[in-house]
Amino acid sequence: MLYRKYSLGSNGQWVAAIIVSVSSFVSGTFLSWPGSALPKIRDGSAGFSLTENELSFAVALSSAGSLFSPIPCCYLMDKIGRKNTLLLFDSLILISWALLAFCKTAVPIYIARFLCGLWGGAEYVTVAIYVCEIAEPRLRGSLGTICELMLFSGALFESAMSVLSYEYLIAASAVPAVILFFGLIFIPESPYFYLMKGDRLTASENVKWLRGKCTIQDMDAMESSVKEQLANTAGFSEIFSSPMNLKPFIMVQCLKVIVGCSSIIMLMSYASTLLPDSWISAKNGATLLSLVWVVAGLFACSIMDKINRRTFLYISSIGTALALSCTTVWYYLDEKTSVDMSSTKWVPLLTLIVAGIFETGGIFNVPNVVKGEIFAINIKSKASALCCMTAFLFEGMTTYFFYPINNSIGLYFNFGKIVITSSLCILVSKFLLIETRGRSLEEIQYIINKGL
Repeated sequence: MLYRKYSLGSNGQWVAAIIVSVSSFVSGTFLSWPGSALPKIRDGSAGFSLTENELSFAVALSSAGSLFSPIPCCYLMDKIGRKNTLLLFDSLILISWALLAFCKTAVPIYIARFLCGLWGGAEYVTVAIYVCEIAEPRLRGSLGTICELMLFSGALFESAMSVLSYEYLIAASAVPAVILFFGLIFIPESPYFYLMKGDRLTASENVKWLRGKCTIQDMDAMESSVKEQLANTAGFSEIFSSPMNLKPFIMVQCLKVIVGCSSIIMLMSYASTLLPDSWISAKNGATLLSLVWVVAGLFACSIMDKINRRTFLYISSIGTALALSCTTVWYYLDEKTSVDMSSTKWVPLLTLIVAGIFETGGIFNVPNVVKGEIFAINIKSKASALCCMTAFLFEGMTTYFFYPINNSIGLYFNFGKIVITSSLCILVSKFLLIETRGRSLEEIQYIINKGL
């Protein structure tokens, strides 16, 4: 194993988290691919064209594919490890880019987008668990937010590559997946995976590589907790039959519904088509939004371990709901009234920038961190898989019904429904979410059990 030939001391967990989070960068590229590629397909510069229904179906198929991979992925994670699962699914995203590069008809593009979704489901389940298992409690929040930062960086990268021809756009989009494959070879597996397999020695060596040291007391605590949690049955039924599992499951499910309905999911695919041209073109506006998400992600990474998760999510939810309410009102006035909005076409971009700052900070980051922290080790992969499937189901509905809602009701309603889910997030953060900042995974399980 190559990682054993060198040591990075306490920086190992940072390096491992950044490398594995390139997985989210890859997801950002395929999620934002429609925003860069659809204009080229519509105007024929891609060398082919698709109908509006075919384009909607192609965009939504990635979310459909994401519904199929989490459950097989959860078994693979516990069988071959978190890192090896990512290596296996990384090959699917490479195949999908090859199909998009060489195929110019609807069906192969459908297959490619479905394969992208299979990758997305595996990445969404696996990366958060891996990062939370390798990180010290004092760094777990910051390391966990790197995933979402990479996601938005991938979206920004894809948006920037939109200036290229269709063929070069696809080639550039495949590069991060190639980099990820080789990067994964140089980092260790999660020590918790080896403890699940009874291999304390390898687990201890991996902790030393990741954190620079590993005391006997640390390993005793980790091993004891893993054994205690594995002593319980680990089927899907255990999630629903045990109150100590059901409570965090419901909590994360609520958060994932909100993430799946977020404005960022919709904007990654359609920003270049829904923004009006103002002081900046719609295409450049989409790139600007991606840049805002990256900057907001950097800010979230810097303060995630300095502010309570509940407080951060609460503030994020309020800010998002207020900003998107303004967006909804503008589009309603523009579409459904006779009010002349031509002099205020800059308003949607401004309100979406504000919404993006708040939404990126908490609504996107906190659920991903909590998902990796809050489940017991014996049901972690299975519960995470089900929660991720919920997120992808609502993501698929958000993207697939974008055009039907526009045509039958109006663009304003696409934003109005997100105001509703953001408002629900205020209640979830206030009354349902438990605080996990600064606590070890073992302490979090103790708090959950004590609260029942």
